[in-house]
Amino acid sequence: MFNIAIIGASGLIGRSILSVLHERKFPIKNLYLLARKEQEISFDDKVFKCNRLDEFDFKSADIVFNATDRSVIMKYMGDIVESGAFLIDKSDALRMDKDVPLVVSEVNYEINKDKIEANKIVASPNCVAMPAAIILSALLRKTKISHVFMTALQSVSGVGGSGTKGLLEETKKSLMSSHLNPAYFEKVIAFDILPKIGEINSDLSSTEELKIKKEINKIIKNKLYMHVTCARVPVLTGHAIDMHIPCDLSREDAVKALKSMECIHVCDREDNTYVTQRESAGEDEIFVNRIRHIDGVLSMWVSYDNIRSGGAINGVKIAEKIIQSLKSTN
Repeated sequence: MFNIAIIGASGLIGRSILSVLHERKFPIKNLYLLARKEQEISFDDKVFKCNRLDEFDFKSADIVFNATDRSVIMKYMGDIVESGAFLIDKSDALRMDKDVPLVVSEVNYEINKDKIEANKIVASPNCVAMPAAIILSALLRKTKISHVFMTALQSVSGVGGSGTKGLLEETKKSLMSSHLNPAYFEKVIAFDILPKIGEINSDLSSTEELKIKKEINKIIKNKLYMHVTCARVPVLTGHAIDMHIPCDLSREDAVKALKSMECIHVCDREDNTYVTQRESAGEDEIFVNRIRHIDGVLSMWVSYDNIRSGGAINGVKIAEKIIQSLKSTN
């Protein structure tokens, strides 16, 4: 049994980590829910108390999940390292640190296992980079890939509860008035699409797009030329990625390669169906839809729960692998 701490337990990702730990029957001895201020959260018909983060002694934890932003984790990094606990960080603070493994459990945990066990720090990727890396790693086992073209349609929950509240508020007001002010994003998102996430770089790409490119290449250790566009869409939960990959892999072989990954559900021709962003909410799997190979380009539409399968599940799977290693050494 292990002592688990969740930083940011009251947020969307923190609550999702709590849910996944419960569903997967993670062996928990003591559970410490941490937030900036003392509060209560409800889960599974129970009420849990969140303790103040600034009063917590990390020596009480074996594994710490960080579900907050970089500013919070950098403030408490020293305390966590000194405590000897494992840190699984969902923020972008450590992802591109050369000494910190950026891990997708199905793709590169084993090759980073020794470093994780030695340093006790692991970063979990961006919620677009992670499913894209899983898909690309499956395909790279069967074919060479040099270029990837993708457009990520990201739901408002990608920025947390404030984004979902903003969309709901704007949607309600738009039905009563023709004039709207943005509730959270830089422009009104209700019934619209915002074709920019993050700031604009000197090459006119956005910081989110650059982040995704760098993270994917770090995870799969393959210099791919990534052409990425990110847009925020008026969906509460569930991202989609429109992917186009020039390669000589047939549709049939691509389907076989993708089906070899347990976390992927392929909606192939026989299913004659597809899963939307909204329908993916609450599901564990990454849904790969509308696979076709035309004029030398393999194309697909990917949908998934960005909070759950795009974040929380990967963190918990990493924790499961850590405790397996700990059990085998004891």
